[in-house]
Amino acid sequence: MTHHGVQLRPIGWRTPHLPVPPVIQQRPTVSAVLVNAFVENQKPKPGRIPLEVVLAKACEAAGVTPEMMRSEKRTRTYARAREIYAVIGRAYGWSYPQLAKFIGKDHATILNAYRRAMRRTVDRVMEVTNG
Repeated sequence: MTHHGVQLRPIGWRTPHLPVPPVIQQRPTVSAVLVNAFVENQKPKPGRIPLEVVLAKACEAAGVTPEMMRSEKRTRTYARAREIYAVIGRAYGWSYPQLAKFIGKDHATILNAYRRAMRRTVDRVMEVTNG
């Protein structure tokens, strides 16, 4: 099936001949985590886990500490860490206000981080799948 000359693949179709670009394998960003999950056809399984665990997973993936996550700084490192936190938290069923309150932020911070992560992920998935 094609759309404007681009070959479309059914959702869930694996492409073993399509390697994940090295850039994605090297950088622990939310895009890399989600693109690799997409390529491997895996989805996070929703279920309530404690926010402490969500924060720990996000910090581990981003390479930051919980204090850095709660910081007022807005540099790329801190923003990307909050994106990972937002995506993981939402995948496990937590609301934006609950996630925000736990790290001392406004819910809009988490909402915007989640949207940025999703936008970046869609762009990266299109890049990987369309080569």
